[in-house]
Amino acid sequence: MKITKWVDSDGNELKDSESGETFGESGHFSGYVLQEIIVSSDKNTKMYVFKKKEELEPKPAIETTTGHGGGYDPKKKPEDAFSGSILKKIFGFGKEDKIEEKEVVDNKKE
Repeated sequence: MKITKWVDSDGNELKDSESGETFGESGHFSGYVLQEIIVSSDKNTKMYVFKKKEELEPKPAIETTTGHGGGYDPKKKPEDAFSGSILKKIFGFGKEDKIEEKEVVDNKKE
């Protein structure tokens, strides 16, 4: 007869012991990880020893001005909003520029 036990690292039972023709599986217990497996010298008892998972400290939240990750900044002036005007400031062209239409003449000689 084989006896299987599941305990925490302090010796507290995590599950009732089971008896059978073969040993039971280690299984999983929420909040625990398998630490070691101990087999008795007579090879009739197997004990799965679990330890508590170490709690990870949560990462601090990343703050945004709008809370949704957008690029909106309420401190900026409306004229700085992304539009042709900002392109004008940065690149020298933008919404205010007028495009002149020119006729394209094909100078190819036949």
